[in-house]
Amino acid sequence: MREKGNRSSLKVRFTLAMVLMSLIPGLILAVVYYRNVKDFYQDKTWTYQENTLRLMEAKMQDIVKQSEVVLNQVLGLSVTSDLFSGYTEMNAYERLNLMRNINGTLSNIRIANNSIDHIYLLAFDGGAYSSNAGWNKREYAENDWTKIREDQPGGSITVPTHPAAYKYLNPGAADPLVVSIVTYLNRYTGNSVIGLVQIDLSYEKIRRP
Repeated sequence: MREKGNRSSLKVRFTLAMVLMSLIPGLILAVVYYRNVKDFYQDKTWTYQENTLRLMEAKMQDIVKQSEVVLNQVLGLSVTSDLFSGYTEMNAYERLNLMRNINGTLSNIRIANNSIDHIYLLAFDGGAYSSNAGWNKREYAENDWTKIREDQPGGSITVPTHPAAYKYLNPGAADPLVVSIVTYLNRYTGNSVIGLVQIDLSYEKIRRP
């Protein structure tokens, strides 16, 4: 009986050994495969992140260049152009035509630069111009950075991401997020009519990869 038991035990051990011998290569292959797959996806992830960062950097550089070009164009319109020549002597009809002309020019500049949300100009006498035909001037005037005076120092500021509640005349639509580049002029600059130039950059377009 003892000899039979020993034979059964040896048979069980032999069977277990055979099973283990068949499993070990598979386990080794599984570990190697897992490591290779893990390294592959890590490499793919790093490559994707690097490419995304490069695209974001290139896009930001393009947006910065666009905003600089637009700012120079609008400053040229506001400071050195002949559009405001004889402004103080213009009657109401002439000023209405001037507003239409400037608004049309601002709209064309905006259309040519797809990162720009809208452009706004404020005159010292309360006049206002924009590429946005449906903006809320009263809402816009309530912003802290839109207060201007004739003896203000020149310079530019960037207003961080904020809701452009002034974009729509009628409430109901969600306020879009924008980043605003605001430049202040004074009476000693050019034609002495425009006191503020604001260029709004669309946050959605900045954020979109």
